[in-house]
Amino acid sequence: MADVIEVGAARDGAPPPAARTRRRRATERGNRATPYLFLAPYLVLFGVFGLAPILFGVWISLHQWDLQLPNRPFLGLDNYRDLFSSDSAIYGDWWSSMLAATLHTLLVLVTASMAAYALARMRFRGRKLLFALIVGTLFLPPTSLIIPNFIIAERLSWIDTLTVVIVPGAARR
Repeated sequence: MADVIEVGAARDGAPPPAARTRRRRATERGNRATPYLFLAPYLVLFGVFGLAPILFGVWISLHQWDLQLPNRPFLGLDNYRDLFSSDSAIYGDWWSSMLAATLHTLLVLVTASMAAYALARMRFRGRKLLFALIVGTLFLPPTSLIIPNFIIAERLSWIDTLTVVIVPGAARR
């Protein structure tokens, strides 16, 4: 009966189970820090080149930047109040941009979700061809579509309207 080993007994000089689990835990803790070591340089670069210019821009917007003034007086939110007042030069353009972006987003969400549902859930002839055509249009550079879009917009009398900003871009997506 020399071949029988008791449960929990050490074999051939191996450390007891408690020592093995301590060593395994220490190794796991060391492995948890490794991704953060690789991520740290990216976070530093992102902070310097990504966040610092944004924070500097916000700081500049809260001051009056006249090159003739020796110091830059703090204005607070007065610059933003002037920017969004109704007598501002860009007030109407800003609201037109917001309207166009909102309508464009809604149009893309509605049309793309309906097309995605039909292509994913329904079975019909030509489904794979239609999917290939939709994906294939994504490979066309948008600059190659400027002249055809202009010709179509001109024939539909959409030139100088908000519709020409909303619809062609939504049709591309």
